[in-house]
Amino acid sequence: MKKKSVLLILCALFMIVACRKNISDRTAETQVNKTVNEYVVDYRSSFKDSVLHFELEISKTAEIIKEDLDIDLKGKRYLKTIYQTLQERSLDSKYSNITVGQAREICLSLRAVIAEHTSTLTPEQLKSPNIQGMYMSLAFARRILKNKMSVSNLARTGKLSTTDPSAEPPLLLDQPSYAQDVYEGYEIGLAPFVFNEDIIVNKQAFLDIVDEDAGAAEQDDRGLYVFQDVLNSMLANSFSLKDLLTEIDYYVATHPENWTSGSGGCAGGWWPSGSSHGCCGNYSGCCYYWHPICYVHDKICSNCKPRWFCFSGCVPDPRSVSQPAVFTFLEDPAVLAEEPGEDGMYIPATVAFEGIYYKTELSELSLFVPQLYTDIYLNPTDLKYYSDLAYTILVPDGYYDSPNEIVGNNHKYYHIVGGVVVARYGIVIFQ
Repeated sequence: MKKKSVLLILCALFMIVACRKNISDRTAETQVNKTVNEYVVDYRSSFKDSVLHFELEISKTAEIIKEDLDIDLKGKRYLKTIYQTLQERSLDSKYSNITVGQAREICLSLRAVIAEHTSTLTPEQLKSPNIQGMYMSLAFARRILKNKMSVSNLARTGKLSTTDPSAEPPLLLDQPSYAQDVYEGYEIGLAPFVFNEDIIVNKQAFLDIVDEDAGAAEQDDRGLYVFQDVLNSMLANSFSLKDLLTEIDYYVATHPENWTSGSGGCAGGWWPSGSSHGCCGNYSGCCYYWHPICYVHDKICSNCKPRWFCFSGCVPDPRSVSQPAVFTFLEDPAVLAEEPGEDGMYIPATVAFEGIYYKTELSELSLFVPQLYTDIYLNPTDLKYYSDLAYTILVPDGYYDSPNEIVGNNHKYYHIVGGVVVARYGIVIFQ
């Protein structure tokens, strides 16, 4: 009887331990069901034994996308295979009838759902596999869009730079390739999951920033010369971040002197001293690890739009300046014109402000009176201004004070009616 009791106790303890192990191996499931721009997005995921399982369904009167994926997140092996997995799925014949416009709308709608769902999450919650699965589902939708756009890595076709495409690429020494599929900011916890080829670089806007940083540098920052040389050699006006990194790989391989010899007493570095211009980790002294992503991410952080792309650790500039967007995403429309045209008039911005002040009466524009405040987002689909990321609530009718055009007491107000700018006023505020 005593042996039987001991056996029962041991069995009970084993069951408790087994249950606890099962609970610890599985995180809580995530379920999201939202409608944006008439697209119904249904996302479900679970995570167990290092395997992320997620299901994505998107419909609009009828089913458009339906996928379920299992991704083993153990180690970093999946980073080398996930692109191929998503790309192969996106080429399924069931997606052959999706148009470019529809694929773009799907990406923007899914992005809005993600932004709304994650807006209240902590940085640690954002990094959970279940949430990152949402960004992976967006990466899948972007594969469909990219297929429809027939956009390929321009570097592979020889159209990206002045480099002879028929030339045999030089050896990369012992330097690992920068041109990875997955954005390395994700790997080190600085950004959500995204592919480098889905981040679009505005060449001139980026070159302007690099030139400005080089002009303001207190010392000889050769890391910036890398960006200047590479960007100036690239023929296209815009290209993917992966294209840029591919060209930097080529530059590194063809300039071994920058890698094998140092200056200023620093052996084997790209430039004599560390700074925020591509030197990772140390911002003073010898640069022990140079990576273009460290500089790129610093520039993204300085004016992060959309905000969800930057995790904690990013330090934005105190005030955004009026300039073309340096980095956008595959689904984003081209930068809109600031002056009236066939597409109308828009408040100068990249895609959205974090917030904006406005008045309701024309007679108050020149008066120093309290202003109202609202969030404001431009919906790339219908080109109207909304006060929420889900694009369901139009901003109130009123006169909006453009934050990028204030010079002293001179202000530019944009009159918005029904979410559309109908007029612009140059006003001097009298105190």
